[in-house]
Amino acid sequence: MQAQRSRRRKLTDINPFEIKQQAAKVALTRRYGISFKWKHPRQPTLPLETSMDIHGIPIKSIWSFLRWLPVAILRKVFPKERLAQLQYVDVIPRHDSVVIDLSEAATFRIVLQIINLSPFEIELDRAEFSFYLAGTELKSTVLYKQPFEPGVPQHLTISGSISDGHANRIGRTLANQFDSSAAMQGWIAFNCSLHSFVRQVVHLDGVRSHIVNLEWRKNMVKG
Repeated sequence: MQAQRSRRRKLTDINPFEIKQQAAKVALTRRYGISFKWKHPRQPTLPLETSMDIHGIPIKSIWSFLRWLPVAILRKVFPKERLAQLQYVDVIPRHDSVVIDLSEAATFRIVLQIINLSPFEIELDRAEFSFYLAGTELKSTVLYKQPFEPGVPQHLTISGSISDGHANRIGRTLANQFDSSAAMQGWIAFNCSLHSFVRQVVHLDGVRSHIVNLEWRKNMVKG
């Protein structure tokens, strides 16, 4: 009976942080071969909620542990290529991800979803995209700064104007076809405390576009 009580006391004395810390150590050791032989006396407070997981370990929990590692080790574990791979980029899955307005002052708007799957806060420095629709290339450059927290889905809006020549070509082409699917590609430059890196967005195809004022543009081209 006393042994059972002692066992119960031991189970209740388990620190949840130590379990997550050991899990993070095991994950890093298996993936990168890093050996951990020390234990920092201070135990940071872990957030109770997080949006995304890596290998079953909450991103912010990993960061709470990794922040005690020397920068030299962190740069080895997370080189530029690895940080770029940990940035999820795609068009938003709901609502209108791409809107093409073919009115007199033609414009386009694209909304991307970016999820920072690394345990570090990053900042968008600049970006450049090309959007292909109906045989027409639309280009846009993003120059404003935007922070991205670890594990939090965020949006990046890309917009620009469409010249009359390009708008007429889109209207003329779409008048003879019903498929308004498009494609896009580009790159995004990020800043991070470890490295500055570039995430290449290689040919996202099958992008559905919502065309506004297509009939107005058709009539103008005919006239």
